[in-house]
Amino acid sequence: MLSDNDLTRVQEVSRNIKRPVTLCVNLTGIQDAVETNFANIARQLQGVSLDRIRIEEGGLTPFPGKPSMVLSNGEYSNINYMAFPEGSEFGPFLEAIAWLGEASAPAEFSRQDTINELRLPQNVFTFVAAGCPHCPEAVRSVLIVACSNPQVNVSIIDALVFPDISEKYKIKSTPVTIINDGMTIIGGIKPDELAEYLIEGNNGASLSVILKSMILSGRAEDAASLVYEKERPDALLPIYVSPEFSQRMGALLVMEEVLDRNPGALDPITDKLIELLQSDDVGLRGDTASLLGRMGSRSAIPALKKVSEDSNADVRDAAIEALESFKECI
Repeated sequence: MLSDNDLTRVQEVSRNIKRPVTLCVNLTGIQDAVETNFANIARQLQGVSLDRIRIEEGGLTPFPGKPSMVLSNGEYSNINYMAFPEGSEFGPFLEAIAWLGEASAPAEFSRQDTINELRLPQNVFTFVAAGCPHCPEAVRSVLIVACSNPQVNVSIIDALVFPDISEKYKIKSTPVTIINDGMTIIGGIKPDELAEYLIEGNNGASLSVILKSMILSGRAEDAASLVYEKERPDALLPIYVSPEFSQRMGALLVMEEVLDRNPGALDPITDKLIELLQSDDVGLRGDTASLLGRMGSRSAIPALKKVSEDSNADVRDAAIEALESFKECI
């Protein structure tokens, strides 16, 4: 529930609203504490707004069957709240109402003109938690961008209130912002940063950058799905050869997941992997030998035979084991 101070702030903003703002409330009928709180907050807002904040039932949401509030002014209906706008989170929420109601204008950012030109829908999920010190600023950033183009659909999701959604996206901390189910930004984000990611993604941004963000946020399975869907195993190579152990192991995990789905899915990068058997990095040579064995890439046999005499015992063992796997397939 909103405090008396919050409601006073709503009254002050409402006096300047020139265009009514509608809270499209999605209720499931379960009437649990979550749903009840959403409904009560909407009623409080309507009650003190001089009829400039209105309530309707229903609204478009990427999570049907979940209680939420969609903010709309008729032209923009692209802000979906699945977090209670209470405490420190109330400020950005009220600002969004003011912006949609033309009581004030959102802050400008350098990529605003380009964002205005986006023509395809973009989906942005920002996960927050009550008491998170960095969440309100991250929410404000995504709301500023959302109010620049109705194609940027934003959902503010409480990671603790909706644990099933948090588990799906492997949310371990907040804030986390996920763009189009791929690019994953952990921590705070500025409007210009979000705009850059949206613009690059819309123009076919480097898939490697997106995959890296997913891997580092623990979304290896989702990254594998993306590689498989796009048929772009080559996008994993820059991550796989990274000197950062976590990135390399994450890329290797994604490759193994892709192989589980289709044993031939990594065939397009066989030659590149064979070249890595000559790397100065001992760990990379060993991991690549094991990977080629699992892939069953017979074209790798000559190179693996050479590596089976490597100066490093672990690399030799990996190459010999890989060669043994070929014999088992005969």
